[in-house]
Amino acid sequence: MALKGLYEVEYEGTIITADYCVSAATFEPLPKDKLQELVVGATVTLGDETDPDFVKFQAIMDRYASKQPELSGVRGWTYQAIYGLVQAMNLLDPADITAESVAGALNTRPSGLLPLGGGITWVCDGSAFPPAPGFCTNATLETHLDADGNFTTYEFVDVSKQLTDIAASFG
Repeated sequence: MALKGLYEVEYEGTIITADYCVSAATFEPLPKDKLQELVVGATVTLGDETDPDFVKFQAIMDRYASKQPELSGVRGWTYQAIYGLVQAMNLLDPADITAESVAGALNTRPSGLLPLGGGITWVCDGSAFPPAPGFCTNATLETHLDADGNFTTYEFVDVSKQLTDIAASFG
């Protein structure tokens, strides 16, 4: 495992990973005293019992999952995508569901909170990040781990500068 290898060669820089790449099992072989040094780029507030979106997510899992899935960013992304679609579709007249009306609902939906997004807003009308109109937000989250490998509090990170730099690199 790459993270364990970095510790074994005594790498001393900041180690950053993404929530969709890791789970509790990922952290088991790591030295417990090093877990709190990791920085985790997060897309969802999984495990945050203070976030009403996570409470709703967990209630859905409790109700419909025959076996509780391990918390991971991938599961959170799926929930974000589906629930975000539901939010946009709720703006439509059920009698007028077409490919065009669905696309229009997504592209004209008023700005709102990203499900499981820890306060991040999303809007898909091209205004979130004008150099790349397909981006629906210009922010992400960051979290750290406690000594047991659990995500701690989530912090909002504006990534507009990084996105601008990336867009500029494509000319």
